Amino acid sequence: MGGNLRGGGFVTRVDKENSAQGFLNGRATMEAEFWDGVSFEGHVFGTARILSDPADALIPERVGQGQYRAIDLLTDNGSGNDAQFLAFVDRFVFRKSFGDVDLSVGRQAVTFGKAYFWNPLDVFRPFAAEQVNRDYKAGVDAVRLDWELDAFSGITVVSVFGREVDPLGAPLERDREVGADTYGSALIGRYTAYVEGWDIAVQGGKVYGGLQIGGAAVGEIGVVQVRAEGSYFDAIRVPDGPPLTVQDSVRQLFTDHWQAVLGAGYRWPNTFQLDAEYFYNGAGAPDNQLVGLFRVAVGAAQQTNRHLVGIRTSYEITPILISSLTTIHGISDDSGLVQAQLVWSLSDETDFLFTGSAGYGRQPLAGPLTFPRSLTRIPQSEFGAFRGGIALELRTYF
Repeated sequence: MGGNLRGGGFVTRVDKENSAQGFLNGRATMEAEFWDGVSFEGHVFGTARILSDPADALIPERVGQGQYRAIDLLTDNGSGNDAQFLAFVDRFVFRKSFGDVDLSVGRQAVTFGKAYFWNPLDVFRPFAAEQVNRDYKAGVDAVRLDWELDAFSGITVVSVFGREVDPLGAPLERDREVGADTYGSALIGRYTAYVEGWDIAVQGGKVYGGLQIGGAAVGEIGVVQVRAEGSYFDAIRVPDGPPLTVQDSVRQLFTDHWQAVLGAGYRWPNTFQLDAEYFYNGAGAPDNQLVGLFRVAVGAAQQTNRHLVGIRTSYEITPILISSLTTIHGISDDSGLVQAQLVWSLSDETDFLFTGSAGYGRQPLAGPLTFPRSLTRIPQSEFGAFRGGIALELRTYF
């Protein structure tokens, strides 16, 4: 048995309006081995948030909560406009080992990417490029088979069950707690190997909204680590013309496109580390920011920009005080986000985090509608609406 508590708050300024939140998050975990080769892992997550003037920023949550989840397992305990009280099961997975083959069934974290900021191959609830804290990844409803061919190579087959989500991230079939369809589910095969000092991976199959094929490689050229990752997405065709239903409008957000990441990193002996990546995002829509934002919301794109660069530096000021500075710049619309963070380890189980962020770029214009609020402002750049924010967080593990 174990657990994690996080508490704190943050203040943001979005589109010339201030917003604040206080939060307390808790996660209870359990791991058990019933008999030789059979184990279980379960995580239950709860959150309480108090919001003052909850402004809906033009940077949406990455990928709706309903994607790649066939079962809701969510309890809403009296949420309102100024408060949220939620609890849900984040992992619930049984594992069985058959020698060189491992079978996992249930809600579990699946990570396939090899780059840092952007991961074209990591389709299952990937981290957003601007997400600083990446110590925990949410689970998806899956059946996974891992076959170890030898000490340096293996094959993974994963079937993930999910439903379609609307542009706000909620399942389209709102009246059903359980459901899955072909469009929202995935079936992927992946081969990994270690060849001449390089970790390589190739994968392909059915993913949310279409078919994907791609590959990745991580290795060293001299003393510099090099990362490359790319994929092609073939969207499921939808009828041309104006959408007739919400389902049609969501499906039209998915288009055929290429994605590619090329990055490099180096760590100096004094602990200073530098990582940089370039991202070509074929699903970006810099000329129509509102469409781009909806694509991000439903998981049809990772960003609204077509071309982006990300740079991250970190340095251990002392063994218990670590600093980092991250910059993400959208070349297509000349906007970006700068984030600075300090992590102070108070003990082996307790950390204090201070994060400051600021965006730059063209400001949104006034829209023609008064409701919903997100349509009263027409975005002109991906990060321009976000002017800045400060967050404090205390987290402890037990």
